[in-house]
Amino acid sequence: MEAAEKANTSDEAFKAWGIEVGAQMCQRCVDGGAPGLHFYTLNLEKVVLGVLAKMGLITTEQLAQCSAGEADAKHMVSAQGITVDKRPQLPGNRSLEEADPVMHGLLQEEKARQMRSIELIASENFTSRAVMECLGSILTNKYSEGQPNARYYGGNEVIDKIENLCKDRALKAFELNEKEWGVNVQPYSGSPANFAVYTALLTPHSRVMGLGLPSGGHLTHGYYTAKKKISATSIYFESLPYGVHPETGIIEYEELRKQALIFRPAMILCGASAYPRTIDFAKFRSIADEVGAILMADIAHISGLVATKQHPSPFEHCDVVTTTTHKSLRGPRSGMIFFKYSDAIPDIKERIDMAVFPALQGGPHNHQIGGLAAQLVEVMTPEFVEY
Repeated sequence: MEAAEKANTSDEAFKAWGIEVGAQMCQRCVDGGAPGLHFYTLNLEKVVLGVLAKMGLITTEQLAQCSAGEADAKHMVSAQGITVDKRPQLPGNRSLEEADPVMHGLLQEEKARQMRSIELIASENFTSRAVMECLGSILTNKYSEGQPNARYYGGNEVIDKIENLCKDRALKAFELNEKEWGVNVQPYSGSPANFAVYTALLTPHSRVMGLGLPSGGHLTHGYYTAKKKISATSIYFESLPYGVHPETGIIEYEELRKQALIFRPAMILCGASAYPRTIDFAKFRSIADEVGAILMADIAHISGLVATKQHPSPFEHCDVVTTTTHKSLRGPRSGMIFFKYSDAIPDIKERIDMAVFPALQGGPHNHQIGGLAAQLVEVMTPEFVEY
């Protein structure tokens, strides 16, 4: 142990030896001139072996044997007179079952409930293992306000690649030309995505028309009652609902046209939460053009059907298309905003991006964006069409 006794125990030497944050020399060995190189480590014996190899106390061949599993790392460390103490693990290094048995039990209980149930709730789906791996990954650690290549924080090189990959796949999944359409994949879910569009393209008290909630519309399309304005859309904008025929349950397009000619909305919303009929986007486009309105489609419930051509596409007729990603797309819980480049709204990309951040949200949820990117690969497969 002569080499060990003469070892340099400065911080710089520790770094040179390859000792990371998770491993450090105990103070009594440092104070005593390192008589035995006694280590505390969270990385077990192999970290110490790497240090020993750099100090010349073991050969690189011995190190390679341990790395390959051909030799016992613990025995080799002990042979050098070095002890390795495993400190009690911090909660961050424990499994959920170890760190929080109560929560682990509830998670298993919910898993069992989902496995034995028949899911009939339209807003829910069973996402894939690949998506859940992203959701439970280190992507949740990174903060990345802003857009790719224009962040407010450093260290986003990989995050930029992930977000750009997700945007590219989103356009491909719906067969959109990147020169004609753009997409923002940062919305936390569908409702924030919708409100971001209103914030970007409307002004306070602008007029909007959407399918009424009792007819199958969504809260964010401007729902209110005779006594109270329910959604933020009806609070900050002037909304007028259109409805469906009481007998057929189909949207009354001619009645919608008559209402629009009187109300003169700045935006018409097409899309629903509980409308089991095909939506005629062409008729909506005709009405929007007649009154000079922006046409926005909310395809949260049918986006999977649109991507697989089981439902007519809104992209041929609409200026903006929003969707959630966890319903028929079977992805994580997040949202997307597609916007069409046009002379009518030349700065639409900047307006949408600024409305999402910094107007309404903070940093995007990168684990969701990663999960969405992974799911969009599945969306473009024949198996997903069959699904």
